[in-house]
Formats: sequence, C-alpha cells, structure tokens
Amino acid sequence: MSESVAYADTFVGRARTFVKLRAIAYAAGLLIGLAALGTGSHALLYLMALVLLSPAAAALVTRAAKTQRARLTLEGRLAFVFAIGFLAAALNTGMNLLYFLSSLLIALVFVSVVASSLVFRSLFVRRRAPSRVSAGERLQVDVSVRNQKRIPTFALLVAEARTTCLDPATKPAVFLAEIKAREQKRVSYETRFLRRGEQKLLGIALETRFPFGLVAQHIEVAAPQTVLVTPAVFRVRAGVLDKDAPADAAARRLVATDERRDVVRSLRDYRPGDHPRAIHWKVSARRGALVVKDFERTEPKRALVVLDSWVCEGHVPPEDRERLVEEAVSLAASVLVALQARGEKVGLAARVPAPLVQPPERSEHGTGRALAVLARLEAPADRDLADLARQARRAAERSRVVIVTTRPEEEARQALLALRAERPTILALAAPGDLSRFVEMPA
Repeated sequence: MSESVAYADTFVGRARTFVKLRAIAYAAGLLIGLAALGTGSHALLYLMALVLLSPAAAALVTRAAKTQRARLTLEGRLAFVFAIGFLAAALNTGMNLLYFLSSLLIALVFVSVVASSLVFRSLFVRRRAPSRVSAGERLQVDVSVRNQKRIPTFALLVAEARTTCLDPATKPAVFLAEIKAREQKRVSYETRFLRRGEQKLLGIALETRFPFGLVAQHIEVAAPQTVLVTPAVFRVRAGVLDKDAPADAAARRLVATDERRDVVRSLRDYRPGDHPRAIHWKVSARRGALVVKDFERTEPKRALVVLDSWVCEGHVPPEDRERLVEEAVSLAASVLVALQARGEKVGLAARVPAPLVQPPERSEHGTGRALAVLARLEAPADRDLADLARQARRAAERSRVVIVTTRPEEEARQALLALRAERPTILALAAPGDLSRFVEMPA
C-alpha cells in the first residue's frame, strides 16, 4: 500500500469516528452558542457554526469514501432525457398528459435508486479460491451469497473486483436471478492468472439493475486473498532431456544406493540383523538353515536444474527482456516436472536474485518447493555465476545437470565451470519464442 493510500484510509477512519461522536460535537456547539449569546461575540458564533457543521462534513467524507456507487444505465439516461423533454413540452403547452409522463419517468428512476439500494441490505458474501495455481491454468473460484433479509434479492451480479492480475479474456462473474429470503446460494466462476508470483485478489464486486434496469448499483466487498501463481508448465519435447551421460559417470558417483526389491542378485546365509522379510523360506527349508535374499542395489537417479535468468542489455531489446526471463523460468519449471515424472530426484539452483540451492529430492513436496521458488524469482542484475556454481557444486556431484540459460550456450558453459558438471545438458534461449523449441506449446 502506498503512502497516499494509507493516509487516505487513516483520514476516512478518523472521519467515521467523528461521525459516531457527533452528539458530543452538537453539545459543544450549543454551549459555544450560549456563550456567544451571553457575550455577543461574533467569533464565538463563527466557532459555533463550524462545530455544528463539522459532523455533516465528516459524514460527507465517509459517504464519498464508500465503494457503493450508483449510475444511470443507457436506458436510465434515455428515460431522464425524455422526462426533461416531456416537462419542457408540458410547461409550454400546459397538457396534463405530458406532466403525467414526465412525473412517471422521474418516479421510475427514483424507485430504481431506492429498490436497487435495498438489494445489498443484509447480504453477506464469501469467496474461496485455491491458494496455489499455475500461470495460464484455469482455476475455479467458489462464492457463497447469504441473504439475511425477509424479502428476496433479485438480479444480482457477483464478480471479481479490480481484475488487473487476471486474464481479460475471461469474465470472472456469475449472475443470480433470485436469492430467496434467508437463503444461501453457492456459485462458482472460472478465471486464470497470466503472470507468476504472489497475486492478490482484493475483493468481490456486486452489481444490480433491479427493478427496471434504469439505475446500476455497484458495491465492492473487501475480501483480500493471496494466491501463489507458479510458472506455466508445458510438456517437454522428446529428446530434449535424453542426452547420454559419460561412460565414467557411474564410477565417479558416490556409493549411496537404493535396493530394488524386485531383483534378487544372490542368496547367502542369514546374519543377525537381517530383515525377516528377506528370508527365502523354501531354500531355508531344504537346507535346514536360514537363507536370505541379497537384492540388487542400484544407483538412484538424481538431477539438478540450474537456472540462469540474467539477460544482457545488448543481447535482447528492452521490451523483450521480461518475456525472455518468463520463458526461461517456465522452461525450468517444465524440466523439473518432467524429471520428477520420470521418478528422478530433482533439485534446483538459481539466483532469486541471491544464490539458492535446493538439493535433489524425490518427493513431490520438493518439486512443489522448487516451483514456489521459481514463482517468486526476480531476474538478477549481475552476470556473475561463480557464487551459484560454488554453492551448487555439492548438489551436482551425483546428479545429471540441466542448465536453462538466457545467454549463449558456450558463455553459460564457461560461467559455470566451477560447478564441475560432466557434460551438462544446456538449454539456451536466445530470443523470445525459443521456448517452443524445447516444449510443446498449446495451440
């Protein structure tokens, strides 16, 4: 919230408090008036007028600060124009029929203002949206509207207020023809976010044109909610991640292994501490001694995705830099999800803009944390990758390394020499639009 907005909220809050204490202001004004009559002082009379008028001024301030607004629709403007025309003609001709038509149109506008204002009385609205969603993905927002009045509510439009962060092609709104007395209705509408990051939904907008469609009453209900929008994820093209590892990569990896319980390598005699489930009961019965199964031990697959989102000023025009960074972040997210779907342990190393390294993990929670980091990522201002490479060196020792970069491939390879990665897979985005070379974009 900016300083001016915060000051405006404070000023309106003080005005509302002053309106609640208007009885004290009126009493003080009367006392000042009695003193002015006793002394005959003009200054006290001016002070009395100021004190007595101050609650009314504060009420005007609070009313102007309300989010409820009324406006004439196109039909309402036409009715008002015709009412003025009939009135002018009636004054010139003196025909009672013209007076009647003018009065009728003005009465319809007045009734529309009063009736549409009553629609919002004792109306409670609650919105429920997902706390996390991907950019470009449709999300469903649930809204419940409860009518506490003893009369029904008609022609109510429920929409998202101030939809600057939402896709303008979608219309996050739903129309309720009727809400009966003491009834609660649950409705939903779909929308989507276009940009990643922490996006804020500010509130719900209610609008009605009941009963004649001449006046549109609009009110906004504050319902702030923060939604974490992760980068858009696409299907990685076949062959992008299928680069073979060097022949000595397995020999250089650490000894940490996992057992494959579906592959038995050999049988051996039982030793104290062996798990009972590893006992081969048929062979043990034939030999008369306990024999256990020795399972195959395999190397766990690990992958580290390194994101370099720095863009050279002379490499890309200024208007395309942000789009190129967004495509690089989206490509890194797509690679993370693709590797996790293969059953690999995935990790992330990136500058956000400070260097951050998340070691490879197999669980979906690890991928979720990496996507959350990418959602909040800001492009760094400097080009140096030495600190990131040093911090990510340990995570890259037993992992295949996939580098997503916005600089030329050879420059990225030289900048990440301290990573000591053997034949990393480098996905370089040279210009906006190169994302389609690595992922399958939707039609």
